[in-house]
Amino acid sequence: MEKRLFCAIVLALSFILPLCAQENARQSKSPLSYENIPVYKVLDGRDGYVVMYAKYGAAVGETVLPKAWTASSVEKPAKLVFRSIPVSINPYMTVVKKDGNFYKVILSVNHSRTNAVWGVVANGRTLEGTDKETLEIELK
Repeated sequence: MEKRLFCAIVLALSFILPLCAQENARQSKSPLSYENIPVYKVLDGRDGYVVMYAKYGAAVGETVLPKAWTASSVEKPAKLVFRSIPVSINPYMTVVKKDGNFYKVILSVNHSRTNAVWGVVANGRTLEGTDKETLEIELK
């Protein structure tokens, strides 16, 4: 008798608990979203990084990521974070949005400056956009 009651309770819970979990999953939607974008080249400049990235089709886009974005504090987290990846993985950047607005960008590249992804901004070129507060990526 006790075994039947125990089995009945376990069986009932195995049907009820997944339903409750699905209901909670529907109600909790994260405010964060992200998009991974392949990177062709990262040029190191005095005040920022020029990132050449893949656009839809065969086009190449270019954006400037200010070096000031790497600074962080308790009140203001860093908007630019570097993540080291092995040579066997192609470089990419992850653009993170919070409630649909730019939050931060994670640049996943090999940290070795001898890697082919790294370059230097041409001598005499001034970078525009090193004082911007947000990142707009055009993929089309």
